[in-house]
Amino acid sequence: MVDFQGGSASANPRVFDPFPAFTSPGEKAPRGINPASLVQENRAAGITNPFIPDRFGNLYLFKSYPRKIIISVHGACRGNGTSSARAAYSVFFGEGSRYNESGLLPETERQGSNAAVVFAAKRALEIFEDRVAHNLGDVAEVIIKTHSSYLTQSMIEDVWDWEESGYMDADGKKVRNRFLIGKLHHMIEEAAGPLRGFSENGYLTKFWLVNAEENGEAVPLAEQAFTRGVKEDEDEETDGKLPFSAPLHYWMKVAPKDRDAKELSQRLNFKLHSMEDDEYDEARAAGEVTAAIRRLVITGEDREQIFVLLFGKRWKGMEVEWNKSRLEVLQEDGEVAGRPFSIYHDADTPCWRPRKANLFEAKRLENMAAPVVFKTTLY
Repeated sequence: MVDFQGGSASANPRVFDPFPAFTSPGEKAPRGINPASLVQENRAAGITNPFIPDRFGNLYLFKSYPRKIIISVHGACRGNGTSSARAAYSVFFGEGSRYNESGLLPETERQGSNAAVVFAAKRALEIFEDRVAHNLGDVAEVIIKTHSSYLTQSMIEDVWDWEESGYMDADGKKVRNRFLIGKLHHMIEEAAGPLRGFSENGYLTKFWLVNAEENGEAVPLAEQAFTRGVKEDEDEETDGKLPFSAPLHYWMKVAPKDRDAKELSQRLNFKLHSMEDDEYDEARAAGEVTAAIRRLVITGEDREQIFVLLFGKRWKGMEVEWNKSRLEVLQEDGEVAGRPFSIYHDADTPCWRPRKANLFEAKRLENMAAPVVFKTTLY
């Protein structure tokens, strides 16, 4: 195990220094050079190599290093720090590369941006070892490019102390994301085996910390995972089920993650499905749907775009419940009817402003209000 005790960047075997010729005291990198330009894509191979300067006298000559590859990673999270947080990751090998990957963080992992970026780095090494390495021959270094100071600080310095302390921090608390960090650390150590006499084909892993704008390839890739994840949830197999199965599934799995849906529920004072509870308790979720639709009707927010927001593109599976709520609310005409259902569901309604009845509803209400006449037939 490498015993890193601090020092300059060049003293740390896990730090990538793009300017190795400028590490002596007082010297700086050449002016006008942006780290984002220090890469060269090999589109045929689907990878990116460093394109960094060497100094020959007073000249700076750039050259590519085919035995080193750069992989950009990113972790993002919506609702970070909340119970409904959902994280995504991305791994970027190069423009249009078949090795690029993004996705939602597995639900078994802690949902947060820090966990997501560590997971992304782990996936980068897994993809490299499983799919890339055998196509490239002898690779000496894998460079993880990131704008996450959490990832770099954890993997180039803190992890050594955590390994010794059993992943307890200075306050005696368990380190967050310790399982992911520990897994990534051990992968890096094992991959560097040949340099320590363990195996024949290995590589060093280094981390390159850049500014966010210099890691622009990986960021949109992670954001795409959120949109794709919502679509996958919405389109999950529902064939052969009742019409309300698809919108109920959307209400339970997708709407709680949607920022606009959460804002709507807060504005109208109704509860979305809680992801902390058993998300497959359909009986309880059906009760939530009834309350939510009634709230939409009472406040005049029962419009198509709102139903799509809460129940997905197959929202019409909820039309029976919607029509029922419409007639109930229009019949009550602003007065709580005194039934337990109304008292329970309408207690915190922000306003009573249902949309006017259409012709069909007006006729139904008229028939419902008409006295019932019983006829007797004599035989």
